[in-house]
Amino acid sequence: MSKDRAEKAEIIDQIGEKLSEYPIIYLTNFQGLTVAQSNDLRGRFREAGVDYQVTKNTLARIALDRIEGKDALEEFFAGPTAVAFSEDPAKPARVIQDFIEEEDVERPELKVAWI
Repeated sequence: MSKDRAEKAEIIDQIGEKLSEYPIIYLTNFQGLTVAQSNDLRGRFREAGVDYQVTKNTLARIALDRIEGKDALEEFFAGPTAVAFSEDPAKPARVIQDFIEEEDVERPELKVAWI
C-alpha cells in the first residue's frame, strides 16, 4: 500500500471514530471565509470544546459507509464542508451564531445538524 493510501486510510479511520463517538454533528459550508476568519472560527470552536475540522468529502463518505445509522449525512458531504463534533447540541450553534453576528458575515452556513 502506498503512503498516500495509508494516509487516506488513517484519515478515514479518524473521521469514522469521530462520527461514531460524538452524538452531535454539525456540517457547515465555510466557503467565502478568509484565512483569518477561518482561523478565528477554529479558535472559537476549540475554546467551546468543539472539535472542528475541514474534511475531504470522499473520505468522509467512505467513513460513513462503515457506520450504521448515520448514512443520512452522506448527501451533505458535497462542496466545501467542515464538521463540528460535540457532546453538547447548543455549543456549535452558539459558536456559529456568535461568529456570524460579530464578524458580520453569512458563513459558515449550516448544512445539517445531527442531534
